[in-house]
Amino acid sequence: MFAGSPASFLFVWAGISALIGILIWNNYGSEGFLWDTDVITGTVTHVRDGDTIEVDGVPIRFEGVAAPELKERYGRESKYFMVDLVSGKEVRCELTGERSYDRYIGNCFPDGEDIGALTIAAGLARDCPRFSGGRYEELEIPA
Repeated sequence: MFAGSPASFLFVWAGISALIGILIWNNYGSEGFLWDTDVITGTVTHVRDGDTIEVDGVPIRFEGVAAPELKERYGRESKYFMVDLVSGKEVRCELTGERSYDRYIGNCFPDGEDIGALTIAAGLARDCPRFSGGRYEELEIPA
């Protein structure tokens, strides 16, 4: 295939590998984003729990919202509330650029309403001021 020495083959291979690396970096960046923007719009294809949904298969955790885990008290209620609220609907999500495990962090809006705020106002999640800056504190229902 190559008429040169093994060293020239390695040189060409290194160049191709570097080019692939640059293309991957440009497309995914240091944070692993698949988009050129920090906003995605799509259909909610899955609800994991009260603070994590998947938009066209991309997992997004709501910034500053802490819903109970599925095995905790009200965990299933929180998830079912979210399923009724957004399942199959078109949403717009503003991503922060951060990730938590396999999830992108952001705030999502069906029809312009903040999903996290709606869940907290329903008493099925709590404000997490460390990440929200306290923006949901006034919506919390006393225990």
